[in-house]
Amino acid sequence: VRGLVVTLRDVTEQRQLEHELTQRAFHDSLTGLPNRMLLLERIERALLRGRRESTLTCVLYIDLDDFKIVNDSMGHAVGDQLLNAVGGRLTETL
Repeated sequence: VRGLVVTLRDVTEQRQLEHELTQRAFHDSLTGLPNRMLLLERIERALLRGRRESTLTCVLYIDLDDFKIVNDSMGHAVGDQLLNAVGGRLTETL
């Protein structure tokens, strides 16, 4: 070998952009929690793993009763704060 050509390229910015796009695609923009698309993907993987390993899969469904009343009477900003607070508590707990 008489010579060597080395090409280097910093891909940090590209990786950050990919991470941001993935975050936007699979997480709610307000709460940062996984969205329906990511939920369905994770459920599918959990069910497949459960079949393979003979384990159970559990899904927890939470509904905020009368949430529309909060938005209508106190405004969407307060409703957003409530969603963020509930999302934060769920994240800390689970």
